[in-house]
Amino acid sequence: MTEPARSRLVKVTFNLTPSANSALDRLVELDGNRTDALNHAVKIAALLHDLAPEGHFTIVRDDGVPREIYLI
Repeated sequence: MTEPARSRLVKVTFNLTPSANSALDRLVELDGNRTDALNHAVKIAALLHDLAPEGHFTIVRDDGVPREIYLI
């Protein structure tokens, strides 16, 4: 029998800078709670790292102009 999803959760404690906390507050407005907001943010951060392992990538605008995007 499969374990309930709750038993697979991992509890993490960490400190946020004031600016990161403000960003989290903005995400909570969209996601509804801190857990969901943080889960989404971590997944997106990993995806961006996979897409741009060197910290930047190029997009091409509709008008054909390439733009460098740098992740900070």
